[in-house]
Amino acid sequence: MPWQRPLENDESLMGFVLRMANSNEVRGIHWLYQRLGRNKLNRFKFEDCDAIALTFGASIENIQRVMWRRRFSHGAPIQTIDTIKITKPYLIRPLRPQLCPRCIEDNGYCRLVWDLQFVSACHVHKCALVDRCPLCHRYLQWMRPFLKHCNCGFPWNKLQTHEYTSDSPRVRLADIFQNKLRPAESNFSPQDPFEVTLSGLSIDAISKLIWIFGVKEKFDSHIGTGNSQKILRTEDASRCAERGYLRLKLFSCAALDKASTTLDPINLTGLKAFVLEADSDPDIRFAEWLAREIIRQSEGTYSLGTTGQRQHQLF
Repeated sequence: MPWQRPLENDESLMGFVLRMANSNEVRGIHWLYQRLGRNKLNRFKFEDCDAIALTFGASIENIQRVMWRRRFSHGAPIQTIDTIKITKPYLIRPLRPQLCPRCIEDNGYCRLVWDLQFVSACHVHKCALVDRCPLCHRYLQWMRPFLKHCNCGFPWNKLQTHEYTSDSPRVRLADIFQNKLRPAESNFSPQDPFEVTLSGLSIDAISKLIWIFGVKEKFDSHIGTGNSQKILRTEDASRCAERGYLRLKLFSCAALDKASTTLDPINLTGLKAFVLEADSDPDIRFAEWLAREIIRQSEGTYSLGTTGQRQHQLF
């Protein structure tokens, strides 16, 4: 009988499996893939939840809650975890691990929130997440022998990461996402009306908005073919997250003051899709407000269309 432990409340599935493998003095998780008859060593399937839970003594329901699943909604593929829906696959990174060395050292597990594309900082330790080993320079992967070491043997507790202030956009976004994903494990408190509104949206909507407002490095940058489907490495996602947060906040503040900002850094094609795809009340209200503001600030040059649902008032 293997040594068993429950899943932590905000722990990722892949991190849990690797942690428990190491707790049973097993190097890596290849053996579990083989036991489940998986030929492709990259992900578990939903039908594996029972076996994973029974192997490591976790609740089947809890394992199911942290399993990313591919479903179809109105004919379009979406990713779901628990009750959360992500409509664009490049907004999550469950198979491209990133970590906070201090969390790994202090808590001994990987957080589920690190699976989100635009979580690039630790909301607890206020430091940058990493997805590359400073010794061998290879990107992290789940198919490594130990949770607390790189494939090359470098221990994560020796890794020095960049520290941020508590009001850094990267930290603020990490706080918001953690609060949306696992409220019980969060101490998030909005700093201003902008964060109140942003934190009221779905994780899917927040992620899309950060990409829409942050994907362009410069105001006149061209978004190349295929970039809209690209899962960013942590360093690039971190820069995109900061740009997106600050630009969206600037746009929102200008709107409240009835002023105008340049629309050049906004991916208007993506924003139009966001308006059309909004499907929850908070997201619809924000999408309609954005559409009206784009028309006002562009003096009628741009129109994003409508959500096709009943009209709402944002404030």
